[in-house]
Amino acid sequence: MKTLALPGLRRDAGLTVESRMDGEDKVDTITGHMAVYYREGQPGTEYWLWEDVVERMMPGCFDRAVSESHDARCTFNHDMNQILGRRSAGTMDVVADADGLRYAVTPPDTAIARHVVENVRLRNVDGSSFMFAPTDVTWREIERQDQPTLFVREINDVKQYESGPVVLPAYEGSSSQMRSA
Repeated sequence: MKTLALPGLRRDAGLTVESRMDGEDKVDTITGHMAVYYREGQPGTEYWLWEDVVERMMPGCFDRAVSESHDARCTFNHDMNQILGRRSAGTMDVVADADGLRYAVTPPDTAIARHVVENVRLRNVDGSSFMFAPTDVTWREIERQDQPTLFVREINDVKQYESGPVVLPAYEGSSSQMRSA
């Protein structure tokens, strides 16, 4: 499998598209954080399921998915008909870093992929999302003054299935961008 280089981008930089020459062909790569770890005081790193229930991806929750090379797909807006890449095909790579789970995908030369690449390049699309099944969850209850108890769903481990750029990400701290050479 070809490993794609993931340079140190700041999460707030958003999605990037890199255009580079591979032989005589121009190749675009979309990079970003499909998921971010919870950081206290950073609202974009948690997802409110209901007004009294919040979900948090805990640091390290993607380590097993990366080390076991879960065969995730990269799609646009979670639509399996708009596939951009796949780990087993070598067109997508994922890396767990200090901020969360980063990805780099080299989409095929199709009308759908060109549409996504151009919208990411124009910053019309700047978020990412992911599909997963939690395999280890911790529930916490936090008492709040003058408010209902807050229930916190901490995700400690996952099986990763899919990720990619989306128009409306659940986790606002995620990113999607075209990487510059």
